[in-house]
Amino acid sequence: MHTRQLLSSLALALILCGTTVAQSGSTCPDKHILLGLKEAIDSSRKYLSGADGYRFADYKIVHEAACAGKGVDKELARKRIALMWQQQANTPVTPDSSLRLRDMLRYAIKQRYQPFMLAAAKSWGLNLSEVNEWGQTLLEFMAEEIKAEPDSNTVRMLKEYESIYREAGAEHSQHLSFMVGILSKRFDGVKRYGYGMYPVQKKGKWGWVNHKGEVIIPLQYKAVRHYLPDLFEVSNDGVHYYFVNRQNKRTKGPWE
Repeated sequence: MHTRQLLSSLALALILCGTTVAQSGSTCPDKHILLGLKEAIDSSRKYLSGADGYRFADYKIVHEAACAGKGVDKELARKRIALMWQQQANTPVTPDSSLRLRDMLRYAIKQRYQPFMLAAAKSWGLNLSEVNEWGQTLLEFMAEEIKAEPDSNTVRMLKEYESIYREAGAEHSQHLSFMVGILSKRFDGVKRYGYGMYPVQKKGKWGWVNHKGEVIIPLQYKAVRHYLPDLFEVSNDGVHYYFVNRQNKRTKGPWE
């Protein structure tokens, strides 16, 4: 009887402290698995055996790091990977820490490594409108690569991906700055754009609006954090976070 009570108490404690445990027993997402992602992209031009369901080493690393591997349906895997990308953006992916997770899509484009380039938009649903430290969006980076590429076939390929990224919501920095300027006249604070939405703040309360300025998630939260098109991380006290759906109803997080 005492053993049962102890196990129940332990389980409750894990839930209350927000600990998420992967099938392997490690915390999800597991940023340590991401180390070596650059090398995997460099070597992934050779197929894996496919025995474990992966054709490329970089795919395996990304899915395992997000706990989005075997037994996880595609939509949940997509959410886990996209949120992991936001949460672990500054995680080193090389032993010398020269590259971080946020750099990987640009690196794949630089290497002309198409499997990763396609998965970022089509399979993983990453935010394609992040602005880098030079104020450059992905579309502007692509434009530079297209301009500098001497091979016409490669130029054609890059332009196809440019169209894919546009369709998936990628924006130019000029447009983002324009929208931030407009929203700044209505709200006290505006955070980074992503997925057609902007986190905004007024009178100390945060929520989200879309690219038309329409309120998607009411401005009622002390703090907001990561988000997807249909999943938003919010906090009532600025310390403890949970997820709500597009109807502003509390919902399970991707690793719960």
